[in-house]
Amino acid sequence: KEPGGRSVQQIWTEVIAYRIARLLRVPVPPAFLACDETTGAAGVLIEFFYGYGDLAEARFVHARDLFQASQLPFDPDRGSLADNIRLSRMHGAPDARSWWAQAVAFDTLIGNTDRHTHNWGLLVHRSPGEQHLEHTLAPVFDNGSSLGAIIRDDDLHARMQRERFEQ
Repeated sequence: KEPGGRSVQQIWTEVIAYRIARLLRVPVPPAFLACDETTGAAGVLIEFFYGYGDLAEARFVHARDLFQASQLPFDPDRGSLADNIRLSRMHGAPDARSWWAQAVAFDTLIGNTDRHTHNWGLLVHRSPGEQHLEHTLAPVFDNGSSLGAIIRDDDLHARMQRERFEQ
């Protein structure tokens, strides 16, 4: 991930969110600072969480796609926790309520404002030679819009004024 412009701080927030997640035992894909030796561009290297190792047979499906396929009504930009839990349960994801409680608590702690239907999903597992599909919730990914990364530097001072801070 090589964010630029207003989102350049997401390089750091992805890495810091990952480190906080490790302390709290929240499943988050590993994220590390990276630098392109050819161009010198900084970025963050985020490990895949499907398609290799133990999850070689797993396929990731965004929640947005699952909502559309299920024909359940949903808000594609904001989402609803109740809708997310309902969709997770509908697909038989184990411990959906617990996973969502942990994800919401983590997002609240790091101030993540971007857990819409394209920033979570299910891993679909198919046993070799079987038609049975098993669904599990993917790790909590795309944590870049957190830790104040979306606040412009010019606005930060204004937000720290006592009256605004108390709001």
